[in-house]
Amino acid sequence: MEQYNNNQHQIGPGAGAEGQNENMISVRDIIFMVLNNWYWFVISVLVCLVAAAFYYKAQPKTYTASGTIMVRDNGNQIKYSARNMDQILNSMGMDNTNLSLENEMHMLRSSWLMSQVVTRLNLNYPCTRNDLFKKVTYYRDAPLALTVQDSDSENRDLAFGIRVTPLANNKYEFRAHKFGEEVIAEAYYSQPVQFDDTLSFKVEKTSHYSDAFENVRLNLSVHPIMPLAREMVKHLTISRVDKMASVISISYNDPNRKRANEIVDTLIAVYNDDAVEDKNKVAQKTEAFITERISLISGELGDVDAQVENIKRASGLGEMTGASGQLLQTTQRFSEEVVKLETELQLINYIKNYVSDPINKEELIPVNVGISDIGIQGMIASYNNNVTNYKRYRTTAGPNHPDVKSLKQRMDDELAAINSSISNLINATRVRLQEARGQEARARGQIASVPTQSKAVTEVQRQQKIKEELYLYLLSKREETAMNLAVTIANAKVVEPAIVKLTAPRLMMVALVAIVIGLALPALIMFAISFFDIKLRSKVDVEKATSLPVLGEIPEKPAARVNDEIIVTANGTDVVTEAFRLLHSNIPFFLKDGQKVIQTVSTVPGEGKSYTALNLALSLAYVGKRTLLADFDLRKRSLSKTIDRHNRMGLIHYLLDQEDNFEKYIMHSETSDRLDYIVCEKTPPNATQLLMGDKLDRLVAYLRKHYDYIIFDSTPAQIVADAAIINRVADLTTYVMRVGYLNKNSLPFIQEMADKERFKNMAVILTDVPLIKKRYGGYGYGYGYGYGYGYGYGYGYGYGYGYGEESEAGSEK
Repeated sequence: MEQYNNNQHQIGPGAGAEGQNENMISVRDIIFMVLNNWYWFVISVLVCLVAAAFYYKAQPKTYTASGTIMVRDNGNQIKYSARNMDQILNSMGMDNTNLSLENEMHMLRSSWLMSQVVTRLNLNYPCTRNDLFKKVTYYRDAPLALTVQDSDSENRDLAFGIRVTPLANNKYEFRAHKFGEEVIAEAYYSQPVQFDDTLSFKVEKTSHYSDAFENVRLNLSVHPIMPLAREMVKHLTISRVDKMASVISISYNDPNRKRANEIVDTLIAVYNDDAVEDKNKVAQKTEAFITERISLISGELGDVDAQVENIKRASGLGEMTGASGQLLQTTQRFSEEVVKLETELQLINYIKNYVSDPINKEELIPVNVGISDIGIQGMIASYNNNVTNYKRYRTTAGPNHPDVKSLKQRMDDELAAINSSISNLINATRVRLQEARGQEARARGQIASVPTQSKAVTEVQRQQKIKEELYLYLLSKREETAMNLAVTIANAKVVEPAIVKLTAPRLMMVALVAIVIGLALPALIMFAISFFDIKLRSKVDVEKATSLPVLGEIPEKPAARVNDEIIVTANGTDVVTEAFRLLHSNIPFFLKDGQKVIQTVSTVPGEGKSYTALNLALSLAYVGKRTLLADFDLRKRSLSKTIDRHNRMGLIHYLLDQEDNFEKYIMHSETSDRLDYIVCEKTPPNATQLLMGDKLDRLVAYLRKHYDYIIFDSTPAQIVADAAIINRVADLTTYVMRVGYLNKNSLPFIQEMADKERFKNMAVILTDVPLIKKRYGGYGYGYGYGYGYGYGYGYGYGYGYGYGEESEAGSEK
């Protein structure tokens, strides 16, 4: 019959497509692992869901209030020069509008603005309660309110807290730390309590108090405003909704739904109030400036009117008629031009003197007062905006902050530029005024014949006209400024009011994470067990690490027969007996015609080598094959101790005998008339020398003629060399590996023996393969003939090999 050798096996599933098969097996192993351990996955998921439920209850809820506003463009203050500058920036890929919007977003994120929110909503006096799972925060529904009086508040930021437990009879107990020690005392509601030399407090009931709060510990405290505002800014998110629109989204996270909503709405209100206040400051400054000038000019105008009246009364000058009247009208027209220019020059000088005065440094400059130059108006508007921001940032960050210093330098540069521009404007106005006066002088030359009194009246009337024009102009500007002050509108328009939604923790997200962890945890544990498990678990391990074919798999012994060495029976239908029948039916595929000698080998003791040889021999005998079983383990003699414990003649006597009387040493089995034995009756001192002699070859030659199968039980291959010596007469080497016992690190050694052909025609027999799953491990879980992982009985190593040494402690299977 054709031999099924190692080369043929390599052509099969373990060879060329090794990597692909490994991948296929790995996927299949994962599926089997999950299916066979499904209850661990279910338990793990349930435990994780319970833990997630406690986590969900313990986590404080976080609400997010979100609203959107549209920032109005101050188009009425943007002049042509500013628009030209926008066009230049746009052509360079920059947008001045975006820069302005970023400034407003930065303002909304400022801690100074948030401090105004804290003050308006009284957020620096919180009331909380520690619940079973989480912290409860009250807002506008607190049962108790704390009021603190601090006589040293100007020198420190007050931070104070007490734990209050309401009691009966309108009393409460409070706990607080004073100089590092805890103070416990009782007090009455609404009664001031002097805590130390500078601080006193009182606790009052609110409309939300009820008897249900008795013996419930509440935390009342007061926080410094600015540190609290800085902390609150961390929970604030300001973002731009659309790059093409000046719409800003404002979001705030808070554990209290109502408080989150009111913080966003109040922040928008505070921002608008602050912007209106900034605009009103400019208008108020301008109005004060104009009122001062009106008062001054009003007095001067009265003096001129009186002078005109006195001249006319003294000279008795009548109305001029005819040509003189026409010349006077012409002269009057030129005089009006001179008056206009002198008025404008005087107003410009007013602004020049105001800007140059050191008292007005870092103060707002009046706008729209006599200066018609568009560029200077834009510079003044920019300077006023920087002054407002500078004062605000200096209050918040301090004068030494880098941004404050940078803004101060920018203001100084702008003020110098304004001074220079005003000086240039004064010079240009003076040139225009000189030209107008020249025209007036020429007109006056034509009326030289007019009486001196008339000329004097004309001079005084011209001064009167200048004062009147200046007076009327300032009155007009005062009314305009008053109207602007009355109709000042806010910077931001609410597009969407604040909407509150729960953002954390999310129940579905927590549940999903718990399910993922519940599924991953058993898989990771099983993978770790498999990764660190070095024991052989199934024939998949053999197929992955070696090219040896698997001849058969022997299941573990039944629980009731763990100590029995003979399991196979003639008519048995148990799983072990059927496995041995399947094993001996596979043997002819590994032997050629005329080959009969089968040698059992293992790596280490305790793998079931003798047990396999004995039951395989019985299985062959029960199907009518003349079988001889010989114990060639000359050192331990486990098989001989199982077959015949009497000291009879056997293999050692034959090897030492000078004659070849084979029948003398062959024993007949009482179990089957088709089975014979050759036992090893004692341990020889020179086992290796005996096996190397030709007596063994002559014995095998005789046995081949009289038996269908000859089975040799030999020594472990990794312990002594006897097995390799005996293998010269063998036709098939059955390498026994015990599942759950053999170290997988030995598989490369076994493959090396096959590659070097130290043993002939090697095939693997797996023993102690579990019938059912006991615990997870190895790649081959659930693989094979439906056998699971695990092993049912154990043997120790302790083999006891050595010349002249015999161990009677325990026997191999």
